[in-house]
Amino acid sequence: MFYLSFLSLVSFLTFSFSGFAQESKHVIFGDVRDVSPRTTALFVLMGGGDLDQASLRQMIQSSGRGDIVVLRAVEDQWLSQEIYKVGTMNSVHTLTVPSREAAFEKNVFETLMKAEAVFIAGGDQARYHNYWKDTPVSEALNALVRRQVPIGGTSAGLAILGDYYFSALQGSVSAAEVLMEPHHERISLHTDFLKIPHLSKVITDSHFQERDRMGRLLAFTARLNFEYGVVVHGLGVNEGTSYVFDGHGKSWVNGR
Repeated sequence: MFYLSFLSLVSFLTFSFSGFAQESKHVIFGDVRDVSPRTTALFVLMGGGDLDQASLRQMIQSSGRGDIVVLRAVEDQWLSQEIYKVGTMNSVHTLTVPSREAAFEKNVFETLMKAEAVFIAGGDQARYHNYWKDTPVSEALNALVRRQVPIGGTSAGLAILGDYYFSALQGSVSAAEVLMEPHHERISLHTDFLKIPHLSKVITDSHFQERDRMGRLLAFTARLNFEYGVVVHGLGVNEGTSYVFDGHGKSWVNGR
């Protein structure tokens, strides 16, 4: 089903790839015509809370001002609208993939593969793990990484960017809980979702200072050392802050 309208010079297109609630939905702000500018690798790890606009502008620049896909599991247009305001680009797509079945839709894979940048929204990383891991969605994201396409995420979207990640399958867990019991039943740690250069043997966490997560990140790294036999580094990012690095590993911090 298609709905099309024009807002000034900006076109807005929304359609579902299927008529069922658990199927994907695709909304476009900007030009619906595809473009293919040259991209340069950039990775934006945003800690949640207020959007760091400097990092978004750098991502847009690295995308060649092409088509940016906001990937999410629950439909919402706010993040796409905010990114569209930040700088000049061809379009921003909201791609909602709300089930594992939706992740196997052909048009979902095709939309991702045409992107010049992908930004993963916040939310619940358990959904991302359950819906997207080992599907064409994760296959496309890893292909985009290899193709030097900018990739970023905020909050839960940041949480899954590391080589290892806390999936929150049994819900969140606090520093106090895991320091008291490092084998707490709600600690669910995984790997082999995304493979981003320079994040090998790294686990990320967001809302770091605001939610007092230093203790739990220490516990996560200790558990990974124990269970996988590898030395894993923890990277915590505060709200309103981004850790950004390019394809060569040169890194910097934006925001607060």
